[in-house]
Amino acid sequence: MPQRGFLDLPVEIVIQILRLLPVRDIIISRAICHALRDTVNRSLELQYTIELAADGLKDGPRYPGSLTTGARLELLLDRRRRWRQLDWEKMETVSLPGTCQAYEMVNGVFAKSTGGPGSDSWSASRHLIMTWLPSRSQGGQTIIREDLGLASRDFAIDPTQDLIALVTILESAGFHLQIKVHLRTMSQNAPHPQAAKPYLTASIPFQVGSCFVQIVEDMIGMFFWVHGPGFVIWNWRTGEQIVERTEQLPAGTWDFAFISSRAFMLTTVDGPGSIELFTFEAEPSVDGHFPAPRHVASLQLPAIQAGKELSSFSTHSSPFLAHPAAGNAPLCASQDERIHALSLRYGDRAGLRILMIMKNSFLLRLIPSESSVSTGKKAEKIVLPWEEWGPANTRYVHGQRIVLPEVPFASPSDRDMSLQPVCVMDFNVHPKRIDDPCVLRGDNPTKAVSSCSPPSTPLGTYELVLDPTVISKEDIFTQDIVSSLPYAMSTRLFSPDYTGFMIDEERLVGMKHMAFAETGTPSDRDMDVFVF
Repeated sequence: MPQRGFLDLPVEIVIQILRLLPVRDIIISRAICHALRDTVNRSLELQYTIELAADGLKDGPRYPGSLTTGARLELLLDRRRRWRQLDWEKMETVSLPGTCQAYEMVNGVFAKSTGGPGSDSWSASRHLIMTWLPSRSQGGQTIIREDLGLASRDFAIDPTQDLIALVTILESAGFHLQIKVHLRTMSQNAPHPQAAKPYLTASIPFQVGSCFVQIVEDMIGMFFWVHGPGFVIWNWRTGEQIVERTEQLPAGTWDFAFISSRAFMLTTVDGPGSIELFTFEAEPSVDGHFPAPRHVASLQLPAIQAGKELSSFSTHSSPFLAHPAAGNAPLCASQDERIHALSLRYGDRAGLRILMIMKNSFLLRLIPSESSVSTGKKAEKIVLPWEEWGPANTRYVHGQRIVLPEVPFASPSDRDMSLQPVCVMDFNVHPKRIDDPCVLRGDNPTKAVSSCSPPSTPLGTYELVLDPTVISKEDIFTQDIVSSLPYAMSTRLFSPDYTGFMIDEERLVGMKHMAFAETGTPSDRDMDVFVF
C-alpha cells in the first residue's frame, strides 16, 4: 500500500490544520509547493486570517445573524482602502456643549468632564458628558451626568468593562494628600459590581498639581507630579494597592505609561534621556507584601552635546481595552500592536521639538517571559544604547495611526489657504508584501481634496515611506539622528475649521475651534466624526 502524506488528506482537514499555525507559518507554507499555495489562496478562512494579521486586527464575536467570514473580509478590505485614501463612508456632527476640564476617547466613546453646578471647571468637575460616536452600523447617543456626586480631578474609562474611574484629591494632616479613585459604571454611575471596594485610596507625601489615570484590564495606574513625580498602581477588582512609588524613581523621571497589564515604562530627562521598562507582580509574596517592581530594560536616547538638555519627555498611547471584542463589532484591534507617541523638547520653550513613534510590540519583546519568571531566573537589566535599538524601531517626526494637522508644501502657491492638509500616518505596514488585495480607487489617486468635495473628486494620496528620517545634529546632538521605522502616509485637504484631530480604528474626529471653549456659538463646540 503506497504511503500517504499530509497533502493526501481532504482539503477541509488540511485547512483546519493550517488554521492552527501562526500567521507567519501560514504565509510561509504557500512557498512550499503549488498545492499548499493553492489551498491557502482558495481558502476564505485562511485569507481572512492573513488579512486580519496584516492590519493588526482580531476577529470579532460570532453569533446568530452576525457577518459571515466572507462579509468580514470584504469589510476589512474596504476599510483598509478607505483609510489609505481617507475616503470616509459617512460624516456626522456631534454636539459638545460646555467647557472642558478633561476628556478621553476610548473604543468609540468620547467622554468630557465640564463645568456644572458646584464645579471648578479648571481643576475639578461634577459634570460629565459621554457620547457613543457613530459607526457604520449605528448612530451616536449621549449620556449627560449633571452631578456625579463628587468633584473629579481626572477620569479614565473602559467601555468594554462599563468602567469609569473618577479621581478626587483631599488634603489630610501635614503635607499629605488623600487620593481616591471612585469605581463606577459608565451606564448607571453606580458602584461597579466587579470592584471589591467602591473606591481605591492612597496617601501621597507631597502636593499634587497635575495627575492622570489609566486603566489596563484589572489594573488602574495614576501618575502625578508637582513637588516630585510619583505613581500608584492598584488592582481595581480586589482593591489592593500593588505599587506605590514617590521615591527611588530613576533620576529625571518625567512620564509614565502602561505597556501591558503587568509592565510599565517611565520616561526620564536625565542626561540624554531614556525609556525605563519595569514589570510588577499582581500577587503578594508569602509575607503578604507585593514585591517591588523589577527594572528589566533601559533604552538610551541619542547622545547630546555638553551644555544641552532634554527638558521634557512625554508619552501618549491609545487606551487599552480589557475585552477588545466586546459588543457587536466584527473587527477589533490587537492590543499588542498599539503605538506610543513620545514628545521630546530640547532646551527652553522655543527649543527643538520632536515626535518619536515606537511600537508597543517592540517594548513587549524586551519583557522577560512568564516561564523565565516562574522558574526563578533573574535576568540582568538590559541596557541598550540608541544605536542598538533606536534607528530600526523608531521614527522621528519633526512635528496603529497617528494624525497630524500639518503637511509641508513646496511653496506657498501650492496651498489653497481655504483648506488645511491632514496627514494620517499608519505604522502597521508590510513593505515586503507583494500580494496585497486592497485596490485603491481612481486611475491616479494622488491628489488631496476638500472634505466638502463631491464624490467624483479625486481622493487623498497614499505613500509608503521607507527612506530613513535624518535629523541634523545641529547644536544639540553629537551626531545626526537616523530613524527608519516604516510607515504609510495618507494626505487629504480638510476644512480649516478644525484645530485638532483624534483617531481610533473606525473614525477620524475633527475638533472645532471652540469645541472646548466657554464662549462661542453652539456650532463652534461641535465635532465632526468621519466614519471609515
